[in-house]
Amino acid sequence: GLKEVWVFAESVGQAPGVDRFVSRSRRMVEGRGESLRLVEWGSQEPCESFDPGSTVLELEVWCSGDEEKALNAVEKGFRRILVKTSDWKVIPWENLVAKLRGRAMIIAEASSVEEAKLALRALELGVDAVALDMPLEEASKAAEELKSIEAVLRLREATVEKVSEAGVGLRACIDACDNMSPGEGMLI
Repeated sequence: GLKEVWVFAESVGQAPGVDRFVSRSRRMVEGRGESLRLVEWGSQEPCESFDPGSTVLELEVWCSGDEEKALNAVEKGFRRILVKTSDWKVIPWENLVAKLRGRAMIIAEASSVEEAKLALRALELGVDAVALDMPLEEASKAAEELKSIEAVLRLREATVEKVSEAGVGLRACIDACDNMSPGEGMLI
């Protein structure tokens, strides 16, 4: 489906192409006929005080341990995770797309159109939405360009019907056994 474009703004405004407005001061995400609560990971609010289904969890990702927090949040029922990353953005986005795709909506915070494009193309699949940290008018212009970005790769389940020896030829060996867990594979 189409990617969503969110924008950081203190109030809902007129911005064609923008799907949701994120207010950090009011701790709300509004748009698409919904008002969602914005909750920061590690905030003092007890988990029982909000419904994970109507909440956007804001999470800073600085290291792989933070990516695990996102995984834990999804296991607790959170379905929308707004991710803020350090200057090193692409790898965390790719890791989150790999771990959470289809299980939760990943929204990447971006401060430029170029950054948003990178996020929307992470692992050829992309995050589900970008939250633009820019003025409304700029966000509205960017939305038109960003919404046309589609996942380049469509993955689906397949069945191996036959395995046969192909003889001797050119080969490449990729030894990643130490880096993978059971059930993980590689797409080449």
